[in-house]
Formats: sequence, structure tokens, C-alpha cells
Amino acid sequence: MSSQTPSPGYSEHRPARPIGLVLVDDHPAVLRGLADLLDGEPGIEVLGTAESQAQALDLIGRLKPDSAIVDFHLANENGLDLTLKLDSLPDGPHVIVYSAFPGASLLAASCVAGASAVIAKHSLAHELSDAIRAARDGRRTMPHLSRAELSALASRLPSEDRALLDMLTRGMSAGQIAETLHVSEQSLHERRREIIHALTDRSHAALSAMQGPALHYSTRRSS
Repeated sequence: MSSQTPSPGYSEHRPARPIGLVLVDDHPAVLRGLADLLDGEPGIEVLGTAESQAQALDLIGRLKPDSAIVDFHLANENGLDLTLKLDSLPDGPHVIVYSAFPGASLLAASCVAGASAVIAKHSLAHELSDAIRAARDGRRTMPHLSRAELSALASRLPSEDRALLDMLTRGMSAGQIAETLHVSEQSLHERRREIIHALTDRSHAALSAMQGPALHYSTRRSS
């Protein structure tokens, strides 16, 4: 049988591979709700769920998902610590931070941790799925932080970390920043972790009070 050569301009149309997700939350009911929320969303597939940082790292290491949805408040853990660890992996997933209290502190800290998006738990299904698709395409979905909010947050940091906060919230990559500041990526990782804890060392009530009446999202391509 003779083989056929595709004619010029021919393209074989294959269905795009679904975006694989791992969900991380310490409440089983929330995990079920998230999985139900995303069930049936075209081009998105939930590969597995985890209830702790250790479970998440093991699951993500085995399944190699495209993205992970991570709750900020994990039992006795900070979900942004996990986000930072995932951002430091050579082929780590995009991270969407999922929180009931997406106030200014959490938004800035999520940028520092390398998150691709911050989504409120009361958001609609299409807002979450849109953020997942944007992350796959290399775009960040973040509520807008005003200059006044960033200035107030920077005042809580040592002077040497304020420029770092500015660079990270503007979307510069860790590699770019390490090169600009002439520091090792490990040293930068530790500084980022310290900034995250300085920005998020507050109670649920304080974070809720900072939430405000509305979130104004912007989507931009990551550096």
C-alpha cells in the first residue's frame, strides 16, 4: 500500500489535551464542591485532590498537572508556602490561589509566591475556568492593587525588600530578579518566603476586613 503525503497547507486537527488540575484544600467538602464546579468545563480535567502540603507535593510530583488550585488556609499551614515551592520546581504547575478573603495582603503575597491567579471562593465557575485557561496561556489574572495599597504593604517590610515586592507584583520572574539583584535563586527564595509571611501574618478577621466590596481583575501576560 502506498503512503499518502499530506498536501501543502494540510493540517491534522486533533483535540487539544485537557488542562490537568490538582485541587488542594484541607476541607473535603470544599474539594468535592470544586470538583463538581469544574466537572464538565470543556478542556479541563481534575486529576486528583490533596488535603495537605505534603500530599499535594507528592501528588503533583506523580501526576505532573498543568495547574493547581491551592487554598490559602490549609490546616496549620500557609497555602502560599506550597505555592512558592511549586513555583520553584523546574516544571511546576501554574497555581491559582483560592480564598474566601482575597484582600490586598493576600493578593500581594500571592504575586510574591509566583501565583498565576487569585480567585475568591464566591466567584462563578466561568471566572475560575477562565483563570485556569489564562494561566495555561501564560497570563496572570490578578485583582488590581492600587499604589496606595502597595505602599502601605511595603511599609511593613524591611527597606531592602520593598523593591523586591514591587518587582514581583509587576510580574518579573524569579530568574530575572535574581539576575538583576545579583543574588542566588535560593537566597531569593528565602527572601520571598519571609515577605509572604510578613504580608499574611494576620487573622481571618483582619483579612476579611481588607477584602473590600469588589475585586477589579486584570489579566496580563507573565514576564
